[in-house]
Amino acid sequence: MNIPTKKRECHRLIEFLETLGPTEWRSTVSSEYLIRLATGWEVRSQIEYPPTILFRFDQDRPEVISRLHWAILSYRGTISWVLEEFDRGPGKRSNWVIMPRRLLEVRQRAEDLDVSPKEYMVKYEPGFGAIAYHDVAGLTEHVINFFERGDFKKSES
Repeated sequence: MNIPTKKRECHRLIEFLETLGPTEWRSTVSSEYLIRLATGWEVRSQIEYPPTILFRFDQDRPEVISRLHWAILSYRGTISWVLEEFDRGPGKRSNWVIMPRRLLEVRQRAEDLDVSPKEYMVKYEPGFGAIAYHDVAGLTEHVINFFERGDFKKSES
């Protein structure tokens, strides 16, 4: 069976996060996805939906999260990115998401229209997803270099 290859723009970043500590759960969104049809596999585009990188470490890692927060904040690319926490309730470790800051900025407008921030972006800023997918490579390089150079020591001083 011949399965085509899809783009995996966020894969390198999620793999790097795994080097910072084992993850219990992780997920990314790519600009393409695979679908199985009666005639075989097909690659379909979803580039209009901005990328997100979601994860949860198997242990709480506040120092790593703090450093990652600083790395993402210090990135100066085409767009701005954020690290957001999603509380899962008492006694449970948090999920984290790295996403374009723009998704936070449109959150209230999206809620007012009863759509997700990503759906809002598809309708009202359809070119943003492609820009964000292109920029995630720069973000990834910056985060890796930030940790390798120890820039967090300067940031936390």
